[in-house]
Amino acid sequence: MTSMRLWHLGGALIAAAWVAPAAFAQSPAPTAPTAANPWFQGAPFPEASEEVLGATAAGKVYVFAGLAPGWKPKAMVYEYDPASNQWAKKRPMRLASHHVAFATLNDKIYAFGGFTYPDSGPPGWNAVNNAWEYDPATDEWKELAPMPTKRGAAAAGVANGKIYVTGGANSLPGVNENGIHPARPHNVVATVEEYDPAANSWKTVRPLLLARNHHAAVGVGDKIYVIGGRVGAAFISSASNNVDLVEMYDPATDLSWLPAAKARTSASLPPSRRWKPMTRCSTAGRCCRPCRIRATGLRSARSAIASIR
Repeated sequence: MTSMRLWHLGGALIAAAWVAPAAFAQSPAPTAPTAANPWFQGAPFPEASEEVLGATAAGKVYVFAGLAPGWKPKAMVYEYDPASNQWAKKRPMRLASHHVAFATLNDKIYAFGGFTYPDSGPPGWNAVNNAWEYDPATDEWKELAPMPTKRGAAAAGVANGKIYVTGGANSLPGVNENGIHPARPHNVVATVEEYDPAANSWKTVRPLLLARNHHAAVGVGDKIYVIGGRVGAAFISSASNNVDLVEMYDPATDLSWLPAAKARTSASLPPSRRWKPMTRCSTAGRCCRPCRIRATGLRSARSAIASIR
């Protein structure tokens, strides 16, 4: 018997096929999920890590990336097989990066952007525009046409055979710095770019209503939904806020993103830190573009939601 289940692996929450416990032959079979206790403990992840990212393909779960102390990306790839409750180490990511946007289409896993460790100088988050296709069947990575916009902490969703990479963060235009850093102003973007795997080509489409990063994006039917996230900055700081705005996009019309609903809660910050427009950064009082975007975007989003209630 097979059904869909959610898996929580490290920091990644992803969907995969649940195979009945009788199929777990090589490891102790966990207790089958029940309505009262829908979670079970599987085989432990082989390499304890934060900032891991997940995807599924062909009934298996894949965990990518990871971040070591000092913001050094691990580039790890592990495969989890629900049928055997076993982990297998796979070829590492071709580019060591973190906060990458992953999406699955036709049993291939696609990776977009993210941040790399600077080649020299002090630590930072260096936004990149690399794009990759990972084929789990052959355990091979293939480099694709790069995204038009360098960014990390974006999110990707699939609709109608295309992949949409939404939002993210990068350096301010014209700034030549060693990546973004909590102590420096940087950009949070509303950019949305469409990738066509058949043509290996990109197209810029309608931007988000609200520039954001560290959010979720998912395709449902022929629509793309963007949920929650962080505004104002890429780091948890006095310059950032978490949001509960859900936006919906119809690629067939490319007319606009629409406020769909509010998430049940903003993310991890207390209520006093949610939906709180700011006009100044914590960087020596300097005003930066993300803060202005946030204040304007939140007001616009509130007005848009009010108009459809």
